[in-house]
Amino acid sequence: MERPRRVCTYPIAQHAINKRNSRLSTSFYEFDSIHSQLTTIVNHLTALTQHQQQEEEYDDETQDWKFVAMVIDRLCLIIFTLSMILFTFLTLVRHTNFLKLQ
Repeated sequence: MERPRRVCTYPIAQHAINKRNSRLSTSFYEFDSIHSQLTTIVNHLTALTQHQQQEEEYDDETQDWKFVAMVIDRLCLIIFTLSMILFTFLTLVRHTNFLKLQ
């Protein structure tokens, strides 16, 4: 229920009432401006958060592929080392001088 406005006959009091009313209307426009600025800030923060999440997912995937590459690299190193040892031994065994040394 809205209260009836008081009409003041004193000019100083009327000036104070007008000043108060102008502050209320100014504060409404300031609130609207602040609200739009806060909405813009929230939208930017949302975009930054999504970008950060995408970057973290990309980094996680990159780390997974680096781990796979490291495992394959070690596996190739083991296979290469074993084959080198095996073929070196077979070469020495097939050579006749190696058997004479023993």
